[in-house]
This record gives sequence, C-alpha cells and structure tokens, in this order.
Amino acid sequence: MVMNNSGGLNPPPKPTTPSLAPWQDAADIKALLAQLVAANNAYNAAFMQFAQALSAGQNITVNVPSSTIVAPGGPSGAPMPPTAPVRINDIDFGFATGGAVNTLTDTTKSWQPGALQGAFIFITMGNQTYQSTVTANSNNQLTFTAIAVAVNAGAPYSIRQPAYGNKGSFVTGKFVISSTGVGYNLPNVPIPWGTGAFLMAHPNNGGLIYFANTQALVLASSPAATTGNMRFEYLNPGDSIPLHDGNLNEYWIDGNNATDAVVWKI
Repeated sequence: MVMNNSGGLNPPPKPTTPSLAPWQDAADIKALLAQLVAANNAYNAAFMQFAQALSAGQNITVNVPSSTIVAPGGPSGAPMPPTAPVRINDIDFGFATGGAVNTLTDTTKSWQPGALQGAFIFITMGNQTYQSTVTANSNNQLTFTAIAVAVNAGAPYSIRQPAYGNKGSFVTGKFVISSTGVGYNLPNVPIPWGTGAFLMAHPNNGGLIYFANTQALVLASSPAATTGNMRFEYLNPGDSIPLHDGNLNEYWIDGNNATDAVVWKI
C-alpha cells in the first residue's frame, strides 16, 4: 500500500507480465546460435564422411525407414550390413541367385545383352566386398574378371558406371539401305554403360534418312502419327544424333534413296 496526499491508502499497482532483462534475451539468442552452429558442424562432418566414402570406393547404404546414410567400413571399422549396397551412381543392384568366380546370375533381371560391358561390379560376401569389371552380360547373367571366391546365392551386389574419360579406341560401322520403304533394324552392336554413340547419315547420301525405335514408326509418313515417340522427321546428309547406353539394334532406319547409308562410332 502507498499513502496518498489525503492520508488514504492507494492499492498496489496491477501485476504486469514479467519480461526478461536484455542480457537474458541475448543469452538465449547466443545459446540458440550455438545450437545452430553445432548442427551445422554435425552436418558438415556427415557430408565429409559421405564424400570420403564415395572417393574411397566404399558403398553407401540407405537404411529404410530411417533414411539415414551409413558409410560402411568408416572410421569405426564396422562391417558392411547385409543389405544390397546402393551407390549414388549405381546402374543397378540386387541379390545374386547364383554364380561362380567369374559370373553372377540374377534371374529377376532383364538387362540388355552386352550393355553392361565395361561397368564395375561390387559383390559382398560376409564382411568382404569384391570388385571386378564386367566383360559381357546376357539378360540375367554378368560375366566379369574372376574374383577370389565363387558368388553365392543371396550375395548383394551393385553395378556401377565406369569413370568417364577419353577412349583409347572406338567401334565404328556402316549400314547401307538396299531398298526404300522397307525399314531396317540396325545391327547388334552394344553401347556399353558409361559410353555413347554417334549415328550419322553418311555425308555422301543423296536423300534423307529416317530414324525411329520401331519399324512401324520409321515407315510412318505423317509426323502426327509419331507424337510422343522417338522419331526424327529426317536426317540430312552429314546430320548426326547421339545415342546412349544400350544397343544399336534398338533402332530402325529407312530412307528415300537406295544405297544411302548411316555410319556410327561408339
């Protein structure tokens, strides 16, 4: 109570919501910043571990459902978990259904024959991961340079793209159209993973080359009939198109001048 001028007592003031002193606000902000810095440092450390694992050729495993990323064989030396290894630049991965020291079979697959030639394969058995290079493949079997032990059923594996770089040699070829209006399937020539091909209408052609992914489309006369499909209206003499991963026999050609040709380099 407070005495007023007339000798009476004034009631105490109404309570107000307390507030923090300025230095307490600053302390809270400083603590929050410290937490953010710690979180950022943890993120950077995880990213560095991730990058080092990739550069060292280690497998990166995504754990579901937590979606955390683990680099097996890291500083702790922990063995690789028994899951199919998944890399950022994997072509494919899975579990072997059988194999030998130089083959791996996966009957669940349907690969393009020959398309995986030159790719790297990583196979995990026990706590050991074996690396080799694919030399050939069928629709469900890989052949590779022999490793120390035979591939057993259930072994997780991943197929990785080879490093990009200049090739030391090239595969070249030529296909001549003997008649027009027929539609010709290009020959069986694999385009290995990590490489590419250029298909060119021969510079000396006297007419146009048509190109598509089916015989019906390559013979179609109306561009409207090919909406949403892979067909070029034409290739002039000397025009070229890039192709990637697969096989030349996935494509068909035709032309409006017999004896014209296409050439390729892989």
